[in-house]
Order: sequence, then C-alpha cells, then structure tokens
Amino acid sequence: MNQFQLEGRYPDYKDELYKKYKAVATKKILDQVDTVRKCLLENM
Repeated sequence: MNQFQLEGRYPDYKDELYKKYKAVATKKILDQVDTVRKCLLENM
C-alpha cells in the first residue's frame, strides 16, 4: 500500500497513478489487502 502514499510526498505522480490504476486493478489490490488484514486479525 505504500506506493499509494505518493500524493503527500510527490504530488506530481498523482495523475500517473490515476492513469495506471484503473478501477478493476485497484479493486484487485484492495481485495488482496483485505485478505491479508483478515488473516492478521484472525492470528492475533
């Protein structure tokens, strides 16, 4: 997820991110993050 924190540090890259990560690709990444989050919560 760190790659998405560019806006605060590098605002010029924001437009590149919007072009690169379309809705389908973004949903896939967020689904993967959610899977990891649930796994971590279950194993605490």
